[in-house]
Amino acid sequence: MSTPLKERGWFSIVFMFSLTAIASAILIMLAGLTRQRVDANQKLSFERSVLEAVGETVPKGASGIEVNKIYNLRVKDTVVAKDTFLVYHASDSTLSYIIPLSGAGFWDKISGVIALAPDRRTVIGISFYQQNETPGLGGEIMKPYFKNQFKGKKLAESGIPIELRPVGAPLDSSSVEAITGATQTSTRLMKFVNARLDAWRRSAK
Repeated sequence: MSTPLKERGWFSIVFMFSLTAIASAILIMLAGLTRQRVDANQKLSFERSVLEAVGETVPKGASGIEVNKIYNLRVKDTVVAKDTFLVYHASDSTLSYIIPLSGAGFWDKISGVIALAPDRRTVIGISFYQQNETPGLGGEIMKPYFKNQFKGKKLAESGIPIELRPVGAPLDSSSVEAITGATQTSTRLMKFVNARLDAWRRSAK
């Protein structure tokens, strides 16, 4: 009488290999789908951030498709001195220059954008879409009171484009105030923001 298939040694080995292969394939597929979802969400966050920085009105509760439609209609790539930047085309044909920002915060990477007016010096707005700073401290960079102080500021013609000053210090047309209790986040943020703005200032001459 022959040995039942499931009692043969090689059957168990083949079965385990097959089960492992199937499980691995499922995990790889799920990881791919998750990665695609993460990438899509990050792209949407970037597009929302750009539109916020330039002051584009996005309907409340707008879907990702609607945001993407507005973004693709208004924002185009352009090359300035061999460097690629984004340009926002307003409905009245006014142009705004959008400069991507990215660098190390106190705890993790911070990413955002800053928008400049046609004169290439006046800040229209700044927005952040990625950060993991401490809520109530460094995380305040996401709050309107911090971002709004950049509006209307002008890049200094030389030296530090936008100076970071201590809380309560006098401000001028090219300076902003640090966040109370978040000196490290404020300093690190402005370090990479100013590095990017300095590169822009030199390329835009």
